[in-house]
Amino acid sequence: MVVLAILAILLGIGVPSYLNQNSNQRLRTTVRMLVSDLHVARQEAVTRRSAVTVIFSRADRSCPSGPAAASYTLLQGATPIKHVCFLADIGWLSLPPAAALAFGSTGGSPTGARLQMRSARTGTAYSVSVSAKTGVITSDVR
Repeated sequence: MVVLAILAILLGIGVPSYLNQNSNQRLRTTVRMLVSDLHVARQEAVTRRSAVTVIFSRADRSCPSGPAAASYTLLQGATPIKHVCFLADIGWLSLPPAAALAFGSTGGSPTGARLQMRSARTGTAYSVSVSAKTGVITSDVR
């Protein structure tokens, strides 16, 4: 009985900590993927010599992870380049006012943007910024 009690205490402490760390790692991975996809959108705009738009959604009904899943889509005109749905516990904390970001044929972004993503489980948040005009992409994920 003593062994079982000790095991129950260790599991009671260890499992939530593991789940929190797992959620934070999924968040960091999602932020890194967003940064990578923004670089792709910028490069595609330069390569194709036409605007590429990234549209952000707080609740995308087409996502398999649930009707309230956050997502983003890379578009060249009306043609989708890539669509990404977040896992259920990851969402947008803040989005640009227009909920879209465009990269022009020079790689710049006329408006720029600051995006924040958050883990609903732990409350941890990270930011991704795209500077206006130059289109330089930065993130606070290390």
